[in-house]
Amino acid sequence: MSYFRLCSNLILNRYHKTIRNIVHFKEKELDSYPTFYRANTISKLNHLLKKYHFEGIVLGHNPEPAYLLFNKFLYRLGIIYNKISPRWLAVNLFVFARKKTTT
Repeated sequence: MSYFRLCSNLILNRYHKTIRNIVHFKEKELDSYPTFYRANTISKLNHLLKKYHFEGIVLGHNPEPAYLLFNKFLYRLGIIYNKISPRWLAVNLFVFARKKTTT
């Protein structure tokens, strides 16, 4: 679960467009779609791999917070967050898996 999801959970879905437009300083409303979280945590993905007989690994990664470049303070805060945040709060999840072979 990333901090994006934490914020998303705190804000009702009907306000996502408004908040996003405020944060990104957009005058024009952008397209937004309902959010559904099914498999977006390392533990959930590991569980699904096991359940459906896959062997693999799930890696969490926090990229440079370029989306915060509009504000120096927030950007620096994002850099600090990336350095101290635990792996399970990663923004990007990469799954490498293959179906288990039966012998």
